[in-house]
Amino acid sequence: FRAISSVGLEHLVYTQGVGGSTPSSPTQKEKHLFVSPFFVLKILLFYMCFFYILHSPSKDKYYIGATCDSIESRLAKHNMKHIGYTGQTNDWTVAYFEKFETKKEAFDREKQVKGWKSKQRTLKLINGD
Repeated sequence: FRAISSVGLEHLVYTQGVGGSTPSSPTQKEKHLFVSPFFVLKILLFYMCFFYILHSPSKDKYYIGATCDSIESRLAKHNMKHIGYTGQTNDWTVAYFEKFETKKEAFDREKQVKGWKSKQRTLKLINGD
């Protein structure tokens, strides 16, 4: 039997073999990819994304966000002095959060709540109303 290769050339089908020689199987190098055990653990056990609302008592303001980091590490970043809305004070606390399995779900929820543009409606969500 003959077969046509991807470039259009006719050749013998490998399983037929070639008379007079003993073709060896193609040489393939094993590919090794190092993955940190901590990364695997994060993927398997802790990979959750969050929608969250922070509150600053000194400013009496709320901040709405989403992350796929832990809430604790994200809160620490918000409480560092930096340029931006949350960098002006370091007393932010988590007022509310929701867990999601995907980044898209968490960021869609953030967009939805920010779209409300209502402090009263945000407070109702925080208070469970």
